[in-house]
This record gives sequence, C-alpha cells and structure tokens, in this order.
Amino acid sequence: MASVWKHPKSVYWFARFSDERGIQINRSTREKDRKKALVVAQGWEHAVKLARHGLLTTEKARAVLNEILERTTVGQESIRSEPTDKFFHRWLDHKEANQSVGTAERYRGVIKKFLAHLGDRRGRPLTAIRPADVQGFLTQRARKRSTKTVMVDSKSLSAAFAYAQRQGLIDRNPVSAVELPKVNSLERQPFSFEQVKMLVRAAKGDWKTAILVGYYTGARLSDVVNLKWESIDFVGGTIQYTQRKTNEKVCLPLHAELQRHLESLADDSTDPHVIPGMAGKKPGGKTGLSAQFNAIMREAGIEQKREHQKSGRSFASLSFHSLRHSFESHLAAADVSPEMRRELAGRADEASQRFYTHTELAQMRSALAKLPKLLG
Repeated sequence: MASVWKHPKSVYWFARFSDERGIQINRSTREKDRKKALVVAQGWEHAVKLARHGLLTTEKARAVLNEILERTTVGQESIRSEPTDKFFHRWLDHKEANQSVGTAERYRGVIKKFLAHLGDRRGRPLTAIRPADVQGFLTQRARKRSTKTVMVDSKSLSAAFAYAQRQGLIDRNPVSAVELPKVNSLERQPFSFEQVKMLVRAAKGDWKTAILVGYYTGARLSDVVNLKWESIDFVGGTIQYTQRKTNEKVCLPLHAELQRHLESLADDSTDPHVIPGMAGKKPGGKTGLSAQFNAIMREAGIEQKREHQKSGRSFASLSFHSLRHSFESHLAAADVSPEMRRELAGRADEASQRFYTHTELAQMRSALAKLPKLLG
C-alpha cells in the first residue's frame, strides 16, 4: 500500500510504493502538503497496478493524472485531451488566418488525407498518434506520389505537431521519429536568352505581357496573372506585390524595357488587372495556363523535355516557372552578386519586411539593367 514519508533534508514529501516487479520505489512528490503527497503516491501505485496487468492505456494514464490534479489543485487544472481531428481543424483555421492562400490550401489537403488515413482513430486524443501512424501515411503516399511531394507532406504534418508541442498538448513530435525517403529532386531548367526572345515573338496579347513580367521580375505565374495596376508606380519606376505562395511583400525597380511595355498598355486599360484575360485563372487542366504556355513553347519551336517519375507522373523541365530561373541565371551571368539576386527574387529574409532606401533601389535598378532587352 502506498505511503509517504518526509526526508529530513527536503521540504517535500516522498512517496513509497512498489513497481510492477515488486521492487520498492521512493520518489519525491514535489508536494509540501502531506495529504496531497499521499494522493500522488496512491495515483502512482494505481498506475503501476494497471501496467502490471497490461491495462495501462493512454486514456487510463491520462485519467489517473487528471484525478491526481483534481484532488491536489481543487479541480483548477486538468490534462487536456483534444481529439486529433478537432486539433487539426483548429490548427488549419489558425494557418488560414496567418498564411498565404496557397500555403493554407496545401496544408488543408495534406491534413484531409492524413485524417482519412487514420479512419476511426481520427477521433482519438492527439497524444494517441504515434510515429507508426505518420510512417504508414507517408509510406502509402510514396507509392503514388513523388519523393518531393512526400517530403512536403511530412513538413506540413511536422508543422502541425510542432504547434501542438509548443502548446503543451504533446510531449514529442511524432514526425521527428519517422524515416523519410531520400530526395532525388528534379528541378526546372532556365530558358536561354534566345529562347526567351523566341517566346516573346511567339506570344500574343496578354501572354506577351505575362512573359515580359515573368522574365524581368522573376515573379511566379500566379503573381503575374493577378498583378494589378495599383501595384505599379510609373513615376517611381517600381512594382510592388505580395507573393501568393509565401504571403511576403516584394518591391522591385521596373526594368526600362518592361516599364515601356506596361506604359503602352496602361492608357487603354479600364480593368484593375494588368492582364485581365488571365486574372484568377488556374494553371492546371487541359486548357489551363500551363497548357497554354506549353502551346506557346511549341509555337516558338522550343522542345519540351519531360522526365517520368515513379509515381507515374511526368515532370516538365521547362515551364513558365523557368522564367524565374532564367531571371536569376541571367543576372548571375551578368556578374550580379548572390545577395543582390536573392533580394531581386524576393528570397532574402528581410527584403519583404522593409522599405528600400533610394540608394538601395538605385543599386537594384542598376543590377536589373544588366538583363538584356527583349523587344525592338
């Protein structure tokens, strides 16, 4: 039977009870009140008895701890036991309020698939989720998706569990104990300058503008097609927008070639979007923006190389995103420093969080001017 005793050199009461092997244990309860210390000792002894008979589940252990807390803190505290699905939905709501639309959608997609994988276990306490649950999900995904996609899925889950850990809902992040596949990443290739010129010659109307903006700013397709006139300052010669992928603000000088082209469009425009015919459209699908760009590549005579992945999908080494790589690659070829290239591409940690001085903008404008002219 559990008991308590006082060590002459400690202000706390010690619990004395037998473990599952019958060996006597002496452990500090960290309680100065004898009655509270005895409650703790009895709770520990009860947990040991359950373990001895193989009955100590996560739920029962939590119940034992809650009983100890309720009897020693007058019910002011209890161990939180949030259901897994409820926690993830709460985390997604938090992310939607603080992340870009694209990132929030990616998180929601991964969580939806993970909860589907858990099945009936989705209603169990978050603490019941084990590394094996995560490993099983990622292994299942790896059979149908690329290694890079599986890595992104694992990072999304890890972010959610890390949030739970910071809130004190779990002790460890189960994703940290998972064995992840080795990444053999396929990357987009940049267009050569001659290929970019071929694209501009082959493109008509809105697509010509989109290619020019993509090449001279390094912006992603979703940012290019949703660009608004209010983001362009012709007097100051700058363009400002918020990246949809990262939710970070980017401020760049306008390349002279791009500014002349946009000024020629601005006078006749009555739409708030710079490229109204493409605004709000999605990249995927047979008639989506990516398919349209592929058609322009074929018209320009640029060969599209595709690599097949184990998931059965194919990877295009050249796409609109290649213009972003061309932007950085051609700046590098013009001896623009890596630091300046990161600033111009909106990759620098602090670049999106501050306004540039006139001197800094002048330096950026000088670097951008090293990109060759595409028109004329």
